[in-house]
Amino acid sequence: MFGVIVVFPNKDNGINIRNLLTKNGIEVLGVCTTGAQALQLTETLERGVVISGYRLADMMVLELRDYLPKDLNMLLITAPENLAGVASENIIGLPMPLKGYELINTVGMLINDYAVYRKKKRKQKKMLTEEEKAIVAQAKELLIGRNQMTEEEAHRFLQKSSMDKGQRLVDTALEVISIRDE
Repeated sequence: MFGVIVVFPNKDNGINIRNLLTKNGIEVLGVCTTGAQALQLTETLERGVVISGYRLADMMVLELRDYLPKDLNMLLITAPENLAGVASENIIGLPMPLKGYELINTVGMLINDYAVYRKKKRKQKKMLTEEEKAIVAQAKELLIGRNQMTEEEAHRFLQKSSMDKGQRLVDTALEVISIRDE
């Protein structure tokens, strides 16, 4: 799951940022005043953006970054002199005074990065290892020999069976092979 969390010691500032984001079509998971609250919200996230001020009620931004999962991006909104000290800490910074369009564009860029990440992850899931390809090929050969199917028909049969059962192609192939062994 992807989410945007806003963390500012002054709740009004956090609410104003949330309102700006939601007005521009970006859903915010929550507004927090402490790092601990933000960490609690991040437990359900796979990826996301934490928008934060430099100093929180219970910790500094660098401490929060250390506690956050690596797959969460951090966007720091602070005075320009504070940005210099955290630039190398895997934190994206925006200087105060904040311009609304800069915030929207930066968060939009981070959301687009997540979309690219999801596409890559989905593509990786679809690819079979060499071992899995060998299992599918063995199942196809069994279907060809046992049921007088062409290779294309055997492949289509395995695909349809796996979709009907809601399982991976390689798992269906293993079932076909195990039926032969019984």
